[in-house]
Amino acid sequence: MVEIKLQLKKAPKVPVFAEALSPKAFAGKSSGEIEELPLLEGGRSAKLGEFFDVKVQGEPAADSSQCDVTLKGDLSKFRYVGKGMDGGKLVVEGNVGFYLGEEMAGGSITVKGNAASWTGSMMAGGQIEVFGNTGDYLAAPYRGVQEGMLNGSIIVHGNTGTHAGLWMRGGVISVDGNAGQFLGHRMQDGVILVKGNCGPRVGAAMKGGRIIVQGEVAEILPSFTYTEIKDKAKVGAEKIPASFYVYTGDSLEGGSGKLFVSRCRNRRLNPEGEVFPEGVSVNQLTVPLVEKLINEAERLGVQVTKHSSGAVVVDVGLKAKGSEEAGKIVTLICLGNLAEISIGREKYGEDLELPTLYETTTGHPAVATLGAQFAGWAIKTEDYFAMGSGPARALSLQPKKLYQKLCYKDEAKVAVILLEADSLPTESALKLMAETCNVPLEGLYVLIASTSSLVGSVQIAGRVVETGIHKLTELGFNPNKILKGKGSAPIAPVHPKSEVAMGITNDMILYGGDVYYEVACKTDDEIINIIDEAPSIASRDYGKPFYETFKEAGGDFYKIDPGLFAPAKITLHNVKTGNTFTAGKISAPILKRSLALLKTP
Repeated sequence: MVEIKLQLKKAPKVPVFAEALSPKAFAGKSSGEIEELPLLEGGRSAKLGEFFDVKVQGEPAADSSQCDVTLKGDLSKFRYVGKGMDGGKLVVEGNVGFYLGEEMAGGSITVKGNAASWTGSMMAGGQIEVFGNTGDYLAAPYRGVQEGMLNGSIIVHGNTGTHAGLWMRGGVISVDGNAGQFLGHRMQDGVILVKGNCGPRVGAAMKGGRIIVQGEVAEILPSFTYTEIKDKAKVGAEKIPASFYVYTGDSLEGGSGKLFVSRCRNRRLNPEGEVFPEGVSVNQLTVPLVEKLINEAERLGVQVTKHSSGAVVVDVGLKAKGSEEAGKIVTLICLGNLAEISIGREKYGEDLELPTLYETTTGHPAVATLGAQFAGWAIKTEDYFAMGSGPARALSLQPKKLYQKLCYKDEAKVAVILLEADSLPTESALKLMAETCNVPLEGLYVLIASTSSLVGSVQIAGRVVETGIHKLTELGFNPNKILKGKGSAPIAPVHPKSEVAMGITNDMILYGGDVYYEVACKTDDEIINIIDEAPSIASRDYGKPFYETFKEAGGDFYKIDPGLFAPAKITLHNVKTGNTFTAGKISAPILKRSLALLKTP
């Protein structure tokens, strides 16, 4: 490998045609021979040595693949640098002019600055990486030529201008910043990824290939047809885990190109008619409820501790006895205070009457349940473990894929979480939660309850609507189409053994839970295709108390059919068509078998 370093010593006054600045031209040459290479400054013939000091380390390379070239200085007026390059390495430490890497077939070009228009024009291989911005017509051919980039990759860490990827036939373009108008104009094949925003007329007249925009798009042309929502997009072997609206076009050209547009960044497009949360903070909404627990701790049967770290820990069902009212408050907190909760009594079958929790979501059912209440955060440190649920998850985004589906993220400076555990959180656990939620420890409120507690039983029954929405989502239903959720489930009597309590509280939903959702679907097919699989009765593990199922699985949740975790009965009413669909049923006999486990020592 030979190292060739060129330091700019004289800045040209007019553009310089510099095809000679390339490993291909330097291969096999000494420093003196390189200095004699011809350049064209405007209309004047010149030599490379007039503009650069040349240093060569090593013996002249036999071919370009053995050349490691560094150009230092502002090369903004030098055009065609790296033209026709077929191997080797070229680094520009500064800005560079038009037509960088034109018709490049191999090797790599790195620019530690900006590159002007027509960078990578008609390239057929290799890689160009620009750490600044590029001008217009990235990878595009000359005007009038219809054969653009064929292969290779271009990475731009800044922004790019208009008409990037014009007439593109293959390869990959990746832009970390924004792109101008007419991105992928007349594109035939290949992939363009823009991580920022994109100007108007994206994909105009494209016939094939894929354009992926992770930011905002100025518009979608009417000649593109919406097809579906995708949870990821592929760029080569890489998968981008995000939610995208997918469009096909350009129909005016008979095109079958794919346009992937960030769903969450372009909610105004909303081809699915979804309900998106705007300006809702589930953590901030629950602060008054947390304050009520703290201020009325004695009456509600809870214990409040101000940890030395500054965090507030509220024991609602560990050592504290709790109360039914505390259970209702905790349930509302877990739902982001976006629901109404009441408790009454209900008959199940002819001779079984149980206390029953009734729940109605008052706004954004998907956010209240999946975005807040769902127990989806495993709090794990060297000295502590607990499952976390409640509003703080919307700050930590645990699990991230679910929040991509919801297009929701809270930005409050307080975090409220419920831990289901058998011990109080350690300092390391408190620090982990605060750091993950990006809030100060003084802004962290931790509620904790055991499954073997009154509050535990109440708040688990209060998950009946969430359990149904989660099951529907797992079956492929879009949770943002749910306008309203109502449900009821029996409240399990408390059992001192956590495994038994876990089994009985689950059974109250699996065999006694009844939910109703109002949804907005364009057609009933979205419901018909999943309704029979939605209730717990569709699971292979249905038919016995959950405690028995858990024991048969050797205490391994992963051996249990996840389809079992659903309410006993599910009803969906489509407000767009007026039709209602129901599946499943309440099973009083299995509820009785489950309650018989209360006698388990």
